[in-house]
Amino acid sequence: MTSLGRLRCNAGVSPAVARASCPRHFAGAGRSRDSGRDARATPIFSGLSDEELDFLIQLTLKVLRVVGARLRRLVGIIEELSFATVRQRLVALVVRLAEASGTPSQDGLRFELTKSHQDLAAELGTVRELVSRN
Repeated sequence: MTSLGRLRCNAGVSPAVARASCPRHFAGAGRSRDSGRDARATPIFSGLSDEELDFLIQLTLKVLRVVGARLRRLVGIIEELSFATVRQRLVALVVRLAEASGTPSQDGLRFELTKSHQDLAAELGTVRELVSRN
């Protein structure tokens, strides 16, 4: 593999990682199905060192965590828009803002709401009039 091919696949990683993560370099890539070789018999990651394999596993786990967190957040937004009233969504937003930027006091969390009704409405997916009414 040329250095140009490696750059196109995965710039900045070792050649073994580039081979393992680039679709052109998977075992059996470009071969016909009837070439007589069983794809299960050729290990994809056989050329990787233990450190490189650990790196790929850790990277995969991080990606899955990020994707899972985003999916949970999106499902929460869809549920909130589908089943909660504007008042419930407004209360939940104010609580989230207070938790994010509030300071603890004897009465609970204190924070300054700097967003306008229009900003709150845009964040809630509604109109300013409904935010003002609630």
